[in-house]
Amino acid sequence: MNRRLHKSLLRSLPATALAMVFSFVSVPALALTQPSSIGTGPERAVLAPSAVDESTEPTVSLDIDNESASVDGDDPLRLTVTIDNTTLTELPAGVVVLSAGIATIGSRASLHAHVDGTDPLPTPAGLIEVPIPSVPAGSSFTSEPIVVAHDQLRMPTDYGAVPLSAAFSAGPVTVEAHSTYVAAEASPTGSIGLSIVMPVTTPTEQDGLIGAESLSTYTAPGGVLTRQLDGVVGRDVTLAVDPMIIASIRALGQAAPASATEWLDRLATIPNDMFPLQYADADGALQAAAGLETLLQPTSLEFGVPTDYSAIAPTPTATAEAPETPPADGEPAEDPQGARPTLDELLTWEWTTDDLLWPTEGTVSADAFETFARSGVTETIVTTDNLEDTAVGAAALVGDKRVLVSDDAISTALRAATTAATTTDSTDAIAELTAELAVTARESGATGRTVLATLDRGWPPTSAGLGEALDAAFALPMVEPVSLAQVRGEERTETTIAGFESDGARTSAAKLLVDREKQLETFSSVLTDPELLTGRERAQILALLAVDWHDTPDEWTEALVAHNQQTTDLLGSVSILNPSDVLLVGNESAIPFGVRNDSPYDIAVEVTAVPSNIRLDVGAPQTIEVSAQSRQTVRVPVKAQLGNGDVSLTVTLASLSGERIGPPVTATVAVRADWEGIGAVIAVLLVVAMLVAGIIRTVLRRRERRSEKAAKTVAADDDATLRTTADSIPGSRTKENE
Repeated sequence: MNRRLHKSLLRSLPATALAMVFSFVSVPALALTQPSSIGTGPERAVLAPSAVDESTEPTVSLDIDNESASVDGDDPLRLTVTIDNTTLTELPAGVVVLSAGIATIGSRASLHAHVDGTDPLPTPAGLIEVPIPSVPAGSSFTSEPIVVAHDQLRMPTDYGAVPLSAAFSAGPVTVEAHSTYVAAEASPTGSIGLSIVMPVTTPTEQDGLIGAESLSTYTAPGGVLTRQLDGVVGRDVTLAVDPMIIASIRALGQAAPASATEWLDRLATIPNDMFPLQYADADGALQAAAGLETLLQPTSLEFGVPTDYSAIAPTPTATAEAPETPPADGEPAEDPQGARPTLDELLTWEWTTDDLLWPTEGTVSADAFETFARSGVTETIVTTDNLEDTAVGAAALVGDKRVLVSDDAISTALRAATTAATTTDSTDAIAELTAELAVTARESGATGRTVLATLDRGWPPTSAGLGEALDAAFALPMVEPVSLAQVRGEERTETTIAGFESDGARTSAAKLLVDREKQLETFSSVLTDPELLTGRERAQILALLAVDWHDTPDEWTEALVAHNQQTTDLLGSVSILNPSDVLLVGNESAIPFGVRNDSPYDIAVEVTAVPSNIRLDVGAPQTIEVSAQSRQTVRVPVKAQLGNGDVSLTVTLASLSGERIGPPVTATVAVRADWEGIGAVIAVLLVVAMLVAGIIRTVLRRRERRSEKAAKTVAADDDATLRTTADSIPGSRTKENE
């Protein structure tokens, strides 16, 4: 399971599920007797496993019942006491002494100093002593509900928060806890306006778009997106929506889950004011710290649109529509269901305003506002923690730049109430929120002042819990709901950004992402459709710069490492295969080279070969297209020149726009171009020699025949001569006759 999704699911566990889990690990209760005038029933001890750390001391906490956040009329004060033994030894039995103040708290500075124990306020009114049994190491004890009668409280007559203290002592161990309740017998003397902003986000998606499966989970009944809308519909809450959610649903078209399209329709119809976060809730402050001139924006989301995309059919309306104009002769009719959506069509929304920026809290530097302004931002949400003056109003100026100031203390209490997973956590948080708002409303000059509270990028466990926390805040008698638009129109006070040391590691990581994107942009020129890569990379970078990563640095590091490896693999996915040496024995030939494309994209490349000397003449560059995840061979024509020898042939790949892709490779070509001429000469000489030999043989045979004929002729002539001579001698014929 994705760790980010796992985190979101853990955050969304309902209180009932947690109670079931704890019921299996709790130790059976111990009986504890308490006077009937103090409680409604016997107290009980709940021993549960606790974090064990021998370097810490036991802790005590006061849990104010939700009904006692404000004590009115004759109402009693209801609360419980919890002792956590975080040591490695058993805590002996002891006692908790509860006491309360007799005056309301006059300032938030005093309130915070009392609650955190740095400067506790006086609590002279003793209320009750609660006996505590021994608590084993690593366990905790929670009392039964304690009820303090109204007449014991010695409540002040004015409206406001009253300090409470609990002192626990057990042998040599002494620890204290401090809290408050609100005395509500009188009406508040002051009032404040309260404006609330809630982000609508999802667990961070590294792909730059949310997949169909995740969308189905998030928009299902009880999903994070469903809970967010359920909790704010009909309440005075401004929504800051991540545009990636809208684009992800639209990009899928009819392939989007039905629950997602229904959620999107619902978002379009609710009356709440809305403004967009940066795409994927990217952190503007981090981008400014990384030195960007303007904030990054998505460039294309075509990578997330299915190849068989079909648009979501529009909802039928009862009104008659004007007939469509028929296409001109020869032009094909447009198919609205088959038209692929543009970037604007995926992101366009009817925002109440679109010039607000909400970066990571407490990280905005004074220089960042220039980057924001160049990006079209006219107002930035910052926190009181980010400012020198924490008492500034909700609308302020930093130099000439407009800011909306989120009150850290009120926001913290509100967030704790909306994300509480148990009833106890919820009641404590609502009591803290009530005290915070009550003290704020009674401060000097508070009447007419507006405070801005923001919820964090977490997700409420239940929509009911979210709604109850919001209702509790707006139901307070000193609180008046105010829209964000009203806050923006208020008179502004001047303030300055507090000096802080930026996170160098986060800034360096952001710079690396931008640098790597430039490398991929160069590489993308080799693609037949570069936007598929550049659009995906930009969307993924925005997702990696999301505000939510700020609280999970280890997971962010893992995501950065994975993305960097993805970039490295992609940059090395296209190359020329290492060639073997070639023997060229002819004047002309074509040398084959392999082109590898291991990327998921179709590419078009130009193959250029350059010889190291003039022995070889190479033809013009060759252009080929290589499909995704495949290889192809290109043949480079060559022609041998005069002379023999080795030639180094350097082959490079480039995009059709001329961008060099990958390293060049070198092949050695052994040129033996004269062998063909020598062979031809030898062949000719052999033929000539054979012809001459044949002629000589024929001549010699003819001479021999002539000699033989001549010899025969001479012999015949000689024979004839002898006979003639013999006949001419007298007496020779007589002798012959005789």
